[in-house]
Amino acid sequence: MLTTRQREVAVLIAEGRPRAEVARALGISQSTVRLHIDNIGHWAGASKRADLLRYAIDQGLILAESRDVEMSERERMIVRMLLDGFSQSAAAVATGLSLAGVGLVLRRMRRRVGVSRTPELLRQVVGSL
Repeated sequence: MLTTRQREVAVLIAEGRPRAEVARALGISQSTVRLHIDNIGHWAGASKRADLLRYAIDQGLILAESRDVEMSERERMIVRMLLDGFSQSAAAVATGLSLAGVGLVLRRMRRRVGVSRTPELLRQVVGSL
């Protein structure tokens, strides 16, 4: 079971906020944020931000916003892989794109959905899968 502080950190990270912003919001150091992320990761099996997002949604800490977003099959595959904890490099191999190509796809999707960070994008499109 996560502590109250760990839940607060998990929610802010899952929302796509950088560590520095999480630290400022909670009045703790970035090192403490990093420690909480590591502890959450060990406890919940969440090693990446996408894992934290999936965990936070699954535990009801945050809601998937579930906007109806049209995606190509390639975009859908990339999003699924990221939500399943795969790296962008793995998504590149699976889709036949370069790592830069996956980054470009994600940037275009973020622009289309109107968000600035990939975790925010994942949170918005998870319901479209």
